Amino acid sequence: MGENQDSVEKTNSGLKKEGDIEDVSEFAEEVKEVIEEEDVTEDTVEKFRDWKPAKDDERKDIEKKTVETASIPEKPAEEKTEGVKKDMEKAGRAAKDAGKKAVRKENPGPELVKASRRFIRPVYSGAVKATRGFEKKVYSGMMVKFNPYFFDSREMSADLKTDKDGNYTMRVNVPDENYRKRLKDRFSEK
Repeated sequence: MGENQDSVEKTNSGLKKEGDIEDVSEFAEEVKEVIEEEDVTEDTVEKFRDWKPAKDDERKDIEKKTVETASIPEKPAEEKTEGVKKDMEKAGRAAKDAGKKAVRKENPGPELVKASRRFIRPVYSGAVKATRGFEKKVYSGMMVKFNPYFFDSREMSADLKTDKDGNYTMRVNVPDENYRKRLKDRFSEK
């Protein structure tokens, strides 16, 4: 690791490492260890952990991880939906109950809210799934073919370029000046 560490370059925006897949995977592992100890959101740490290149990764593996990480994550509404048919049936029942309450001059508000949520949930879920599918096609069909593999969050980003000879260049960029300095300092200590 010490020999590998010497070839890590500090850049204006973060860190840079060049080498084969083993070199960049070791570098990515070190970056992961540092960000786990820093004040970085668990979401960023988890997504970087999932994305970072591994020693046995081939280009298609890194491409797949990039597409997965860059696409819209699953939303809570997708987990809650019981499918269009069931949600629409339940929305219809809630709307019917709201109508009965209105006739009895009772407050139909809770039933109307329930009906609208049940109605919107499968529509929203379907739209998110369709968008995610479209994104994956665009990312895998075009973006990763012509651009570096990438990871992006609010706290940091990383990109991984590869050339025909199997050499890689990985950059880690941190927009926050204080966090970037701590990353560079802590990385130098390793």
